[in-house]
Amino acid sequence: MADNKKYKVGITAKEPWDIDISYEALDYTLWRVEDGGDGCGYIALVPNIGVRPDSDPNTWVKGSERGQSIYDYCIEYGLFEGTEEEFAQTYTNAVNAANAAAQSASDTERSVEAAEALRVLAEGDRVAAENERVSAENDRSAAEAVRDHNESLRTSAEDSRAGAERYRESAESNRALAESSRVSAENDRNAAEADRERDTRAAITDANTARDQADAAAARANTAAAGTEELNNHPPRISTTTHCWEFWDAEHDVYVDSETMAMASPYATFEINTTTGELEETTDATYAGPTFELDTQNGNLQIEI
Repeated sequence: MADNKKYKVGITAKEPWDIDISYEALDYTLWRVEDGGDGCGYIALVPNIGVRPDSDPNTWVKGSERGQSIYDYCIEYGLFEGTEEEFAQTYTNAVNAANAAAQSASDTERSVEAAEALRVLAEGDRVAAENERVSAENDRSAAEAVRDHNESLRTSAEDSRAGAERYRESAESNRALAESSRVSAENDRNAAEADRERDTRAAITDANTARDQADAAAARANTAAAGTEELNNHPPRISTTTHCWEFWDAEHDVYVDSETMAMASPYATFEINTTTGELEETTDATYAGPTFELDTQNGNLQIEI
């Protein structure tokens, strides 16, 4: 049965691509650079409107490169031989013939042609999908290689970090031992220094006492030798500051402190400080009685007479 509908079987050149133009399947349009395109020609695979030629490979397929007309495209790929005028005429004749043939084609023939067109499109999609799959597989292989390399670097870095951590722990242990030895040596030095200072102070005190006593004896001898008048004029006296006896040094014309207490108090009082819990000793300036000291080693209160 004849079908009066017309089926498009040839490429139709359309005006440059515009977002508001409706395109049919097999319409050929130029996506101009000034319109934001790449200057190439595109063929519509399905009817569409507002679909950018580079946005969906299922809607558009590139038909020619930038600056290339559909005639140049057919010449480049060996689809036509002749002048551009001959191509235009041939194209017109082919379109007319195709439209005439389509007019008289049976439903079966049209279905076969439509199915074949769909098969070709599907095969194109399959090839494109396969290419994408191969590209994705290549990308996956490259990414896997990069991952393996990064994993190797990570493992190496982890080994280095573990070694550095072991070295740090060893160094920290050595540092702790060295610090312990330093503290022990410092304590020993401080103890030795304290002993030395105590012995030095004791020796100085003894030397000063001996010297003062010798000086006092010499002063008294000089005073006695100088005569009773010198002694009468400068009798021994008690220092108002130290409360010790002062004797006249005739040689230097000055009184000398003998460090011998003239007024000695034998009394001392004790009480516990309720705030600190310490035992406090109270004496006056002339105290010459026994001394007390807390032994820090055993906690005993020691008395020295």
